Amino acid sequence: GAAESGMAGLGRLAEEMVEAQRRWLRTRHTRVRLAESSGARAVPRGVNAVVGRMAETYRAITAQTGAATVVDSSKYPAEAAALCGRADVDVRVLHLVRDPRATAQSWRRAKAYIPAMGVLRSAGYWTAFNLASDRIGRRFGERYLRVAYEEFAARPREVTDRVMRWAGLPGPPPVDADGHAVLGANHTVTGNPDRLLSGPVRVRRDPGEPGRPGGLPWPHAAAATLLALPALRRHGYRWR
Repeated sequence: GAAESGMAGLGRLAEEMVEAQRRWLRTRHTRVRLAESSGARAVPRGVNAVVGRMAETYRAITAQTGAATVVDSSKYPAEAAALCGRADVDVRVLHLVRDPRATAQSWRRAKAYIPAMGVLRSAGYWTAFNLASDRIGRRFGERYLRVAYEEFAARPREVTDRVMRWAGLPGPPPVDADGHAVLGANHTVTGNPDRLLSGPVRVRRDPGEPGRPGGLPWPHAAAATLLALPALRRHGYRWR
């Protein structure tokens, strides 16, 4: 029937988007996408097509919901780099960074449908993603804001207020001085299961960070530190 045909069409479109992202929007493509967004290189037709569909999706979301702002939490630097070159979307890039040792420890814990990841792999991803995101900040500094996870966990209301003002969002931040907030319904498709939470929550620092009970054992912390070294001090983290 029509419903089955429509679902099949959506399935094909999803497959096309995945293939286009693999071809044009991997982390290693960030430098080239930035050159195109800055006008230094012509934008390939394939990049225009996949990023154009993303922009259409954002517009459809705003049309259906009445929302003035769409938060895309997919986190891929090359996508953000390509979107910065479009005149039909007002793009802001919020770069949230966390100590690579704490990130590695978090990834060692499996969550629901997300398998655990080894320290070497997670530290490699951390370095690649953060260096690529830094490039966006250097090229499009007026649209870019970097926030440390540790600062957000310690002062959630203050940091949320800063992010909202940077993004041009009105009103007080939806979190109190003690980190309490009420999450409404969301439409996250996949990712960390914690994003699917709703109702009352409290922002707090993860007790499994290095130097804290349940933190990353020192051999693993040393390996993560070594792999993250190219970006470690740039993001305010120390050898330890």
